[in-house]
Amino acid sequence: MSLVLQSDLASFLQKAGLAADPADKQLAGYCALAVDEFERLTGWRPFLSTGAESSLVFDVEPGVSLVDVQTGYLSVSTVEALALDGSATTIDSGAWDAWPANGVVTHVRIHGRLPERIRVTGVRGRMAESDPALPAVRHAVLLGAAGHAYLYASQQPGPTARIKQGSVEVQYGIEAGRSAPEQWREAFERTAKSYRRLVA
Repeated sequence: MSLVLQSDLASFLQKAGLAADPADKQLAGYCALAVDEFERLTGWRPFLSTGAESSLVFDVEPGVSLVDVQTGYLSVSTVEALALDGSATTIDSGAWDAWPANGVVTHVRIHGRLPERIRVTGVRGRMAESDPALPAVRHAVLLGAAGHAYLYASQQPGPTARIKQGSVEVQYGIEAGRSAPEQWREAFERTAKSYRRLVA
């Protein structure tokens, strides 16, 4: 499942007082743009895990013992050090299942040398469907998509908009010179910043 759905974006824009057809394929483009931007800003690709394991091979820079796994992993089942002759040595990775993995320590030596390549097998992503924080992330990505849609639809500041979802009501509008799309953008960037993948 995606971080933001076209139908949710259409509903959000309609509640904000904008004309939005749920069947408009352009809305899917705004959703994809927001998801891509969120993943680029956070460094987690994909951010929302599919739950399926996959294997990727990474080159190890000479003298570096921490490899940036580039996408991040929700859990890692195995890390193998690969030698030039094709042989593999498994690196213990049991501790990686407790938290999302940013990098992999390649302290295992093969024939007295650090490996030149490693293969990481695990579940890529930052967040699972069952994560209780996922609704807040989805809302932030929805705001990012709505901001893109609004900016493309109109270059003028938007009117005040009230969005009610259940018992929660959020008001957007021009506050201190900020339009609704600017406020949506700020919320989107703030959430992305809080999930930025760091590699020490």
